[in-house]
Amino acid sequence: MGKINLKVVNHLVLRKQHLTGGSKIDNIVQIVRDVNSLHATAPTTPYLSLFARTRNFVKEHLDEELYVKRSLGKIRCMRKTVHVLSKEMIPIAYSATKRMVELASEKYSQYLGITRKEYEEMSKLVLRALRGKGMTTKEIKKALKTELNISAIVNLMCDQGLLIRGNPRNGWKSNIHTYYLFQDYFPDIDLNGVNEAKAKELLVKHYLASFGPVTENDVVWWTGLLRGEVRKILESFGDQITPDRNSKSERHLFNAKFRFKALAIFEA
Repeated sequence: MGKINLKVVNHLVLRKQHLTGGSKIDNIVQIVRDVNSLHATAPTTPYLSLFARTRNFVKEHLDEELYVKRSLGKIRCMRKTVHVLSKEMIPIAYSATKRMVELASEKYSQYLGITRKEYEEMSKLVLRALRGKGMTTKEIKKALKTELNISAIVNLMCDQGLLIRGNPRNGWKSNIHTYYLFQDYFPDIDLNGVNEAKAKELLVKHYLASFGPVTENDVVWWTGLLRGEVRKILESFGDQITPDRNSKSERHLFNAKFRFKALAIFEA
């Protein structure tokens, strides 16, 4: 990589992120693929992200892709936070982050007083109650006549790939989701289709393609993976990436030589 021109780099990244006037498009699914994911811990965030990246955004367009067409989905993944991802990215992000996400969710449920035995018993009942339909945590709690913290239980079930967050009951500003069986909601997605090591490699590759040039620190922060893991993955790419050895920062900048079909718009 030659000398980094900050102005050129900023423009390149803004274009890849659909944040310049000429790079804005109205294909929501394509945008999600190009930017890797939309952060969605706060319910309004993905709508605002798309408003900034499209020419004619209407919030119902995202609802349709998420809850009607189901071309996008919400899972907890990078940095143990909720993201909106394309269907093809869901198994990659899930497998790459499952270990840390599930552990954090399990510890939180235990902190709220739910024992492992209670979880195992109640999760089976929840699966039975949600067959062929969606329910909110309040509806599940009422149906199962339990005093346990159902929110903690369904969150852990989502993180284990058993459930998926569906349409919010009170509109786009609400975090009160309707929960469905993952296999009913996405029958064509195999969450175990990519092994953990390969998923981590693909996750880093997609990040580099969407955000590069980036530093090792950037990759560690965005993915939530351990620094040692990230470093080994970057080293394994060999000549697929170009390190800037002249960077004054402690961590070299890496730019991706590889490109994905989803990024073809930026090759011109």
